[in-house]
Formats: sequence, structure tokens, C-alpha cells
Amino acid sequence: MKRFLPALFLVSLSTVLFVSCDKGSDFGYTEPDNGYVFLTGKAAADLPEAERKYVGSVNDYAFQVLGKEEPEVFSPLGSAMLLAMLAEGAEGETRDEICQVLGYSDPSLESLRQFCLDMTSIARRSGQASFSHAAFLNDRSFLLDSYQKRVKEYYDAIAVNLDFSDQKKALAYINGWAEKKTGGLIPDIMSQLGANAFAYLMTTAWFKASWQTPFEGRTSLQAFRYENGRTGQVEMMQTSRMVPYYVNDWMQAVRLDYEGGDYAMYVIFPEGDHTLSGLVKKMDSAFWTDFLATQKQVDADIRMPKFVLSEEKDLKDALKACGMRRAFSDGADFSSMSVAQLYISGIMQKSVIRVSETGTEAASVSVAEMMAVDAPGSGETPLAFHADRPFLYLIANKTTGAILYEGLFR
Repeated sequence: MKRFLPALFLVSLSTVLFVSCDKGSDFGYTEPDNGYVFLTGKAAADLPEAERKYVGSVNDYAFQVLGKEEPEVFSPLGSAMLLAMLAEGAEGETRDEICQVLGYSDPSLESLRQFCLDMTSIARRSGQASFSHAAFLNDRSFLLDSYQKRVKEYYDAIAVNLDFSDQKKALAYINGWAEKKTGGLIPDIMSQLGANAFAYLMTTAWFKASWQTPFEGRTSLQAFRYENGRTGQVEMMQTSRMVPYYVNDWMQAVRLDYEGGDYAMYVIFPEGDHTLSGLVKKMDSAFWTDFLATQKQVDADIRMPKFVLSEEKDLKDALKACGMRRAFSDGADFSSMSVAQLYISGIMQKSVIRVSETGTEAASVSVAEMMAVDAPGSGETPLAFHADRPFLYLIANKTTGAILYEGLFR
């Protein structure tokens, strides 16, 4: 059996939706009556310099998590969207540290907001990805009107008050929302709610696309060499076609395009004696930019495993390692979110990816639990590109380079 490692997903999506703090329906999630408000997105190539910088910063965060955590699947953009919502409610050093993770320094947050709007619009325009945001509050909890207005305008968030003491009803509503927003891939993001939690802020990221050229019907059991040296059998997909290719002295990679031309999966594995762990530690946004610009077309015989991966990942240590510490302490300042003195008691992401002969479907839900400080705690010839050994995969927008998902198959 394949050994599954911790993984994270991140997706860049579109719709904008918000309602004020309303009571949830008795059982399960139902879409608010006002529906969706779709943003008009600019062309990806027209992103201003500041926003291109944020793409680089989020990708640096992606590679930092990849190198330290070695996840099976991670959604950098999905978790970055949740951090942006948290930054909207933070002040002082708390906000500075959150923005540091995102590579952002403008105290007005204006260009960060526009970045999130544009990433959302680009994803929506493709029809293959979407983001959704929500704040689920304890019945006794209230957000500032100004915060609700901002997250409505810039992040499409809904805000709903629920009775956390009635676990069955509250969980049915929250899990129903997550299931709807992830296309059924994640039906149970929460199994228990903290009775004294102030709120749960959530961001979903969903992606579904068919390959531009599907794999041929030649899937068969073939050998896969695992990182520990043993060999096992996996369902190996096969195809022969022209693909963009990159090689240097420590890695080789191919790009597999999805229908529509906006997104692609990049499959990367080590060359020679180099290891997968060593490979990911060499990668950063500067290399990624160069990599995207220097691929060449080759005729290739491609073999790649068909796989399904899922992972639930605690993000607190990874974010602390990136410099975001104050938000998790009783010295946190979220005074632009609520009059209560709040801190983040936990932050996690649950992700799923399915890769088959016809395409890819992936989803993630990122969750931040907010607590009040005074509350009780909770080649010339066809290239043989055979991914028959551990490899890295990334799904990214081909124009902006923003990484939607990443992970290790090993």
C-alpha cells in the first residue's frame, strides 16, 4: 500500500456572496436567498505589479510549507484567502505578522483585497475553480458591522449565527455548507464544535477540470518504486503526445494541460541520485517563474499513477514557522473583527484530490477557530516520462503562475 503523508490543498476561485448574521435553518445548509454576486475579472496578464508580487509571495509560502511539511496535497491559495479574511479583522503586530506570510505591507489592505478579487475572478472565468467563505458564529457571538461589510464586499463571505450547544443542528448546517461548496468531496469538515468557541472562519477551494487530451484506455497495474526502496503495484495511466518539458541536473518535469487552457498539472521528479525531499527544498518562487518560462515541446511516452489522496493538516506550526505567532496568543489583536478579545485557537485544512484518465477534481476547506481570551479553552525520440517513482505535482494557473494545489506522491 502507498504510505500517505500529511497534505494540504489550496484553490483559487471566484464567487462573491454575503449575508448578515442570520439564524441557520433547522437542519443542513441552504443557499441564502440573495444568491451569488459575480465579479468582473481583468485578464490575468493585466495584473498590476503589486498583485504579481503577491502571487510570488503566496508561491513562496507554498514552497516553504512543501519543504517543511512535505504534504501529499496542499492548497496554498486556499489557505492564503483565509489568512486575508483574518487580516481584515486584525490590527497592529497581529495583522503585520499575518500579512508577512502573504508578502504584504500596505497598511490599508487595498491591494491585497484587489488581489483576492482578481484571483477569484480569474478562477471563476475559467469555470473550473471556485472559492467560498463563511463565518459561523456561536449564538452569543457578534462581529462588528464594519468587518461584516468588508468581508461581504471583498471575500464573498456569509455570516451565520448557530447554537453551538445543539451540536447536531450546528454541525449539519456547517458540514452541509462545506459539502455543497466542495462538490461533495468534503462532507464532514467538522465532527465537533467547541461549546465556548466564538466563531469558525472557513474558506473552501474547489477545482474540477478535464485533461485537454485524456489518457488513453491503457491503464494497467505496473511497478512503482517507493522512496523506501520497495516496489509495489499501482494503476498506471498511459498516453503518448507532445508536451511542454523541462529538465536540469536535479529534476525533470512535464506539463499536462487541462481543457480550456487556464490550468495545468506539473509533474516533477528527481534526476539521478537526487531525492524528492532534496528537490522540494531547492524550489522557490524565483525558480518557479524561471521554470514556467523555459519549457520546450517534446514528444513523450507518459505514464503516471491514477490516485486519490486526502489529508487533514494542522497549520498552526507551519504558520508560526513563517512568523505568524501573535495571532495564536492571548496578546492577539482582532479588534477590527469584534469587541471581544479574540485569538486563533486552532487552524487546519482538510483536502482531497482525485486524478484519473479523464481529469482532476480537488477540494479543500481551511478552518480557523476563534476563541475569546476569557472563554474556557477548546528527446529526439519520444521522451520516456514514466512517473514510476516518487514525484511532486502542482496545479497552477498557466498565466499568473499562482499555485492552486501541490503535493507529493511517494
